[in-house]
Amino acid sequence: MGEVLQFKFNKKRKPYRRRARPQKINRTFRFDQEKLARLEEMAQRSGMTVSEYIRELTDLAVGNNWLFNEVQNA
Repeated sequence: MGEVLQFKFNKKRKPYRRRARPQKINRTFRFDQEKLARLEEMAQRSGMTVSEYIRELTDLAVGNNWLFNEVQNA
């Protein structure tokens, strides 16, 4: 048993490949019931789910560099 040879094996790692798209991140939004109902209605008319509709709207806003101003209640 004293004549055992030890070999060290190096694992081959696969090279890192960039993804075609960045990873999606979960985020929580809060809406009033009335606004959520209107949002669901608009999404249905567009043939989408609410989450798809919000994603498309967000994509448009970010893609076109839209700026939204906070409305101050009088």
